Amino acid sequence: MKPHFIFTADDFGPIDFINNGIIQCVQAGAINSVQVLVNFDGAKLISELQRLCDALQPNQELEVGIHYTLMSGSPLYPSTNEQELRAAWSNLITKKKINGESRLIFRAFNKFYWKIFNYQRSREYYGNTIFQELKLQRTRLEEAIQTVNGKASNGKKLKLTSASNHFNLFTVNTTLLDAYLKASEGLTIRSPRMIPAKNGKLLVGVYLPLSNPNDNKQLNKKARKLEKHYGNYMFYGNKNLSVKSPAYLDSRFFFSTGKLLKKTLGGIKGRKRKFNNMLKAASHFNPSQINQQQAIVEVVFHLGTRSSGDSSSFSSMTKHYPGITYKYFDNREVEFKSLLSIVKDDEYTNLFQNQLVSWTTCKEPVVFKKVNVK
Repeated sequence: MKPHFIFTADDFGPIDFINNGIIQCVQAGAINSVQVLVNFDGAKLISELQRLCDALQPNQELEVGIHYTLMSGSPLYPSTNEQELRAAWSNLITKKKINGESRLIFRAFNKFYWKIFNYQRSREYYGNTIFQELKLQRTRLEEAIQTVNGKASNGKKLKLTSASNHFNLFTVNTTLLDAYLKASEGLTIRSPRMIPAKNGKLLVGVYLPLSNPNDNKQLNKKARKLEKHYGNYMFYGNKNLSVKSPAYLDSRFFFSTGKLLKKTLGGIKGRKRKFNNMLKAASHFNPSQINQQQAIVEVVFHLGTRSSGDSSSFSSMTKHYPGITYKYFDNREVEFKSLLSIVKDDEYTNLFQNQLVSWTTCKEPVVFKKVNVK
């Protein structure tokens, strides 16, 4: 039986360059799921979701997901008092001047510290704070969707069906994972299992430890073990982890090289090879290993394109929303052009017409069997 796919675009919301690429790929039928960041200006969130909804065909429903973040933008946590915010978030936030205004923002993912979860009191305190923040982010998206759908015409509609998180880091710390699952009740979540496995290993096992050499070594080690065991549908904990999700997340289309190799390995031909390798891997996946009859695979894309006449620098596009790096925006353009080329290729017509499915088709939970932690 042929595998089914969910083609998802991440990071919709605060940055027009990204939104433009996603909207054009939605119009082309190249993606059927959009993950939305919400912790920025609420009026802009609604206007961008309205633009997304307006781009749909009559009577088309587009699935969107809440893209939780603790590594970009500002907290929605209900306080404008700096002392209260610093008490709530400790070293997960920092102050930065944005458009002439000092704001408290989340640190970028390469400055995300595990050490605040070191002690039991800290785990409970920050677990509650994080859960409140994630619920606020979900509620903001739900309310924005309701507003947009209330103004929509011709049967166009956005529907919240899924949840994911920035850099997929919430799954490699149990305090974050508990808050993530609790806040996402009733939604299908992104799989903790990422392929190619090297992508997760490089992020959790190499990049974060090198970026934060003074972070808690024990929790860094546990994060690496969690990431490793997910690859074998195991959970590094004392109980099974059961999640309603696709079989796995395929992230191979992303290729962050800056301008290096852009025209070869990272270029359009290189992306087509990656796309074909993704299809091949999915066709070889045996869903019986997770007690399912058919494989459902989420494939994530990072898209972007300029508006007509826009000549602004990439760095200027992200100044109002820290945490999204502009350094791979040239690669977002390559992903965008590659995906549009692929969807227009007759070779893939059946795939885009018959093998893209809803998040709601992930009806049976995927079980990650426990590996007892001593």
